Order: sequence, then C-alpha cells, then structure tokens
Amino acid sequence: MRKNSQPPTSDCPRPREKSMVYLNENAIKEAVQKTHKPQKAIEIEMIEQLKPHPFHHSRFNDLINNKCSHLRLHEGLALATVLNVFMSDFIKEDILKLGSFDIKLIKPQDIFKQQQCSHIISVQSSFPHYLLHKESLPYFQHDKTEFHQFFPLDNILNFLFSPISSLQYFQRINIIDNLCLLFEKSNAQNTLQFFTDNPYQLSNIQFFIDDALIYLDIPFSTNILAIKNKVLFNKMFNDFQLNIALTKVTTYQESLELLKRGKTVLENHRCITSHQIKQFYNDSSPHLKDLLPKINF
Repeated sequence: MRKNSQPPTSDCPRPREKSMVYLNENAIKEAVQKTHKPQKAIEIEMIEQLKPHPFHHSRFNDLINNKCSHLRLHEGLALATVLNVFMSDFIKEDILKLGSFDIKLIKPQDIFKQQQCSHIISVQSSFPHYLLHKESLPYFQHDKTEFHQFFPLDNILNFLFSPISSLQYFQRINIIDNLCLLFEKSNAQNTLQFFTDNPYQLSNIQFFIDDALIYLDIPFSTNILAIKNKVLFNKMFNDFQLNIALTKVTTYQESLELLKRGKTVLENHRCITSHQIKQFYNDSSPHLKDLLPKINF
C-alpha cells in the first residue's frame, strides 16, 4: 500500500497564505491618525474584534508603521471596523481597479466624520431631511464642500402649507432660515433645486463624488447603507444625470424665492387658507407657475 505523503520539507516552496491583499502604502497609518484614538486603544479593540484568533503586538506595530506589504483579510475587516472606514481604503489602487464592492451600515451623524471635504449631490424624497440638521450645516459651509440638494416640489409645498404636520409654524420658519443661510452664503458653491418627478422614489440617495460613495436610506431603520464601488457608482450617477436632465426643475434663485415667500406666508397667517395658497401661486414666476399646476395643491 502506498504510504501517506509526507509534509513539505524546509527546502520545498511553501504555499502563499490565502485571503491576503496588497496593502496600500501608508493607508493604515493615515487612517489611525484621522481617528485621533491612542494606538493602544486601537490595538485592544483589534484584539477584541479578532477573538478567538491571536493577534500579536508586533504584528500591530508592523501594520500601523507601514512595515507590511500584505494585509490578512480578517485583520483588514477588524481594523476597518475599529477605525470606522472601508477595508477597500487599505488596498492598492491597481488592485481595486480589478473590482471591489464594499458596504456597511452607519449612523447618519457618522457620514461627515469620514469625508472632510467632498462634492455631494443629494436627492431626497422628503423635506426636511437629516442632512439639513443644524449639526450638519457647518460641514456644508466648508470652503472645500460643494453641495447640491434636490427635493420634490410637492414635498416643499406640503411642508409650507399642510395643516397636518409634526412641525410647528416657528419650527418651519427656523428650518427655512437655516436653509437660506446655508445656500446664500455659499457663493453659488451649494445649490438647491426642486423637481416635479423623482427618479429615485424608493429611497433617499447621496452621491459623494470625490469618494465614489453612495449613501442610501433604509426604510424603518435609523441606519444608512454606505456602498463603495466605482463601477456601480458610475452607473447610478450617470443614470441620475440622465434623468435629472429630462426632469423639470426650479432654478437655484427660484428655489430660494419660493422658500422666502413661503416663510412670509407662515409669518403672516397662522391659519393658511386656499386664498393664501392662490396668492402664493399668482406671485410666482412664469416658469414656476408652469411647474406648480402639475402638483396636486
């Protein structure tokens, strides 16, 4: 009977370890610096994430000090979780071009902890939206942030004139004030437009163009789905550009004018009637009048 094969001797070539990726130079070190966490705290969290697999102190030092050319898959996933980044951020660009698909769930308030400056296009199915929360506004006023916001026109009209709302009149006025302040002080770097048809009716969507990131709201959840994939991003963004070009939208100036006139109505009439709404329509520009009849208001 044939004897069992012997294990490879030291002079036999050892097989390459599987589930490893080529590490992007300085990627981990830069991610660690952005977190402002002590390295010891990161190492402890890594050990917890990797249990029951052992993780040695020397390996951690090599990773964060750019002494490794490869990253083990389980280490990369654990480190990405601890540093609140995508694992694809650690992989070499030429490897990423072969194809990658990175997703994770995050809280809305964590969106801006990762992207310090970006070109953002946001298409929303409701108004107001968490992106316009008071805590988020300073981010959009950053000199290097270019923010373009799209809302359905009927949602704006419901926000202004609906008698059934969770927002009091003074709350609606404050939201309008904050919004006008944001877009008027941006030197046309940020724009606001309203449209009559929503190409993305099922979900709110944000395109972070500089990072090829897509953020999608999840129904009945407080989390957001973050997707990082260049091929998918390009397809969805090109589709958005095609649809928005075929959709009737207000101009930037018309949008601000509409909000300001709506604010005036709210300030002067605590009980809004059809007469005030009709007057609002009559005071609108010809282009806006052409859009308004298409809305059931």
